[in-house]
Amino acid sequence: MFNAKQAFIRTFVFLLIVLLDFGLAQEYNWSANLRFRARTDKSSDVDWQKTFATITETRSRLGLDVVGENASAKFILQDSRFLGNPENNSGTTNIAGSPFFHQAYFTFSNLKIPFFDYDFVKIGRFELALGNQRLIAKNNWNNIGRSFEGFLGKDSFLSGELLLMHLFINETMTSSHDDQNDAVIDGVYWKKNILFLEKNSFYELYFINFRNMNFDSLDDPLVSYNNIGTRIDIQKNNFVLESEFSFQSSTGTSSKNKVSASLLSFNLGYKPENMRFLKSAFLGLDQISGDDTSTDIGEGFSKEFGARHKHHGYYDYTSHKKYFGHHHEGLKEINFKANVDLFEKTNLLIALHNFKSGVGNTHYGNEANLILKTKHNKEITSEVGSVFYFPDQGNKKTLPFFYLMITASF
Repeated sequence: MFNAKQAFIRTFVFLLIVLLDFGLAQEYNWSANLRFRARTDKSSDVDWQKTFATITETRSRLGLDVVGENASAKFILQDSRFLGNPENNSGTTNIAGSPFFHQAYFTFSNLKIPFFDYDFVKIGRFELALGNQRLIAKNNWNNIGRSFEGFLGKDSFLSGELLLMHLFINETMTSSHDDQNDAVIDGVYWKKNILFLEKNSFYELYFINFRNMNFDSLDDPLVSYNNIGTRIDIQKNNFVLESEFSFQSSTGTSSKNKVSASLLSFNLGYKPENMRFLKSAFLGLDQISGDDTSTDIGEGFSKEFGARHKHHGYYDYTSHKKYFGHHHEGLKEINFKANVDLFEKTNLLIALHNFKSGVGNTHYGNEANLILKTKHNKEITSEVGSVFYFPDQGNKKTLPFFYLMITASF
C-alpha cells in the first residue's frame, strides 16, 4: 500500500544525502532523543479505591543539523504514541501511523535587509519559548510537544536582544480566501540585561497580537486581541525576584469578543551557595483574571499557548489548569517550591500549591508534588513523580498521580 508520508520522508533523506555528498553543506550532525513514560490515568472514570489504571507512552526523535557558513538547517523527525493504541496496529501486519516533522527550519545568519541587520532569521517549523513560558511555551511535558510555523528574527536593539515573530496558526483556504481571516500571531519581544546588578539579571518587554483565535468554545467566537507585558528576573546576593505582568485587550466587533484581562506572577527565591542540600527555594503568587459573567467583556486571561505544569502543578484538575479563551473562572494561586540535591546526581523537587478561583474566591484544593530526577550518565536520565491533589469540591477524595519517565539522548 502506498503511503505518502513514508514516500516523502524517504525522498527527503535521499536528497539530503546527495546534497551532503556533493559538499553543499560544510558540516552535519545527527542526534537522537528517546523518551519512555508510564503514568497513571487521571480520568474521572477511574475509581482509585477499586482499581489501578496506567498509560504507557513513548516519544522518539531523530535530528539532523546541517551547518553552512551563513545558513543552516534543522530537521527533527518525531514519532509519538501511547503503547497499545489501536491506531498503532500493534501485533498486526497493517501499516502503523507515520512519523512527522516536529521541527524543520532554515536559519540565515547575519542577514542584512532594509532597516534591520538580523543576527539570524529562522523560517519553517520550530519550537518557541518566550520568557518563563507563561504565554508561549514548548510544552515539553506533552508527549508531542508544541511547534510553531512561520518566521522568527533576532536583532540587536537599544543594547538589548529583540525577537520579531510572525507565526501561522490556521490558514483559512476557503472559496473566499482572505488573509484577514487567517489565525496568526505577530509580536516583538525585547530583553535587556540590568548592568548594575549581577550578570543574570534582566528585564523584558513584549507586544503580541493574537488574530482570529478560535478556542473551540460556544462562548468564544473568533477573537483578536493584543497582549502587552513585562517581566523581570533579578538576582542579588543569593536572592532572586522573578515577576511578570501581562494585559490582554481588544475593543472587539461584538459583545462576545471584547477582551480585558490580566496576569500577575510574583516569585521570591533564595539560592544558597554553600548549603550542602538546598539548591533553591521559592515562594510564589500567581493571579490569572477570571470572567465576570455579568458584563459583556471577556475578563478571563487566555493562556492557550502557555505552559501549565511548569507553573501550576502536575495534576490536571477539571476545574482549572486549562485557561483557553476568555470565559473561565481564572486562578489565585500561592505556591512553594524547593530543589534539594539528595546525592551527586539526584535532585528532588518539592512543590506545594493552593488553588482558588479568580472570580468568586472558590477554593479548588491543594496539591503536593514530589519529583525525583536522576542523571545516571551522559545519555540516560530518569524522573519519578508522586502527585497528590486534595480537592475542596465534590466528594473531596484525594486524587493521586504517579509517573516514571526515562530519557535517552545521543
